[in-house]
Amino acid sequence: MAFLGSYIFVVETTPSLLLYPALTRLRTWRLFRHIPGPPVARWAKFWLSRHALPGTLCRTLQEVCNKYAAGLDPTVDNLLTIISNKGHQRLAHARLAGGIIVDTQIGKYISLIERKYLSTAKMTRLCDLSRIMQYLTQGVITVLGFGKAVGHLDVDGDVIGFLGAADSMLLPGHIVTLLPFLRKLIEMPLVRPLLPKPDDGSPVGKLLGFIRAQVDVQYGVNKTRNEDALQAFVDSGLDRTQVEAEALVLLFGGTDTTATALRNTTF
Repeated sequence: MAFLGSYIFVVETTPSLLLYPALTRLRTWRLFRHIPGPPVARWAKFWLSRHALPGTLCRTLQEVCNKYAAGLDPTVDNLLTIISNKGHQRLAHARLAGGIIVDTQIGKYISLIERKYLSTAKMTRLCDLSRIMQYLTQGVITVLGFGKAVGHLDVDGDVIGFLGAADSMLLPGHIVTLLPFLRKLIEMPLVRPLLPKPDDGSPVGKLLGFIRAQVDVQYGVNKTRNEDALQAFVDSGLDRTQVEAEALVLLFGGTDTTATALRNTTF
């Protein structure tokens, strides 16, 4: 009888378990059905992962934007669209301090090229400009985020493997973002010991160790106050774990994307 009761329970609940995600997906589709886009993408996130795995997602999204148009908010002005002199001056002034910092890193970028990669009539010097652009973008990000540039442009190299670690995280991070259920698998207690740690010496571990060292400055015995993004995270009331997580996003999030934009503009 107990077996029969369990069997009846499974038979009665299975349709509901199958129906719920279908109804949820249908509700989401109804809310956004007026927005044009690829038909398959309306129903399944696997459309994104199908293009992310072979590395064609950026090109595919560009084709989608060309076909269906990009979604922009016409009600929000920026420095290019605002026509009020006072409003333009206010926005420009807010960007001034960051602009000086960016100019300093651009100066180092130009200096590196002039110092090591200018060809002569007798010698041709090859330069991987796409890589140096990553040095530039991470230099800007680290000086804005942590108050001091990590130093790629100074040594013309990947300091303690930062960029290598970032490159190795791109595809896994992309897939986990597109398929959120994978995050739940990563958070399982059996899987967590296998993940990189700040002190394990791996490329990603070194990246995490750098972030922890920066956060230690804010929370240690001899903590100091800096005018940077990390200080803004601390002042906003986030706890230490959250600050470390946001610092990782800050360091990792803009390096490759910004460098890609520079490459596309230059080449």
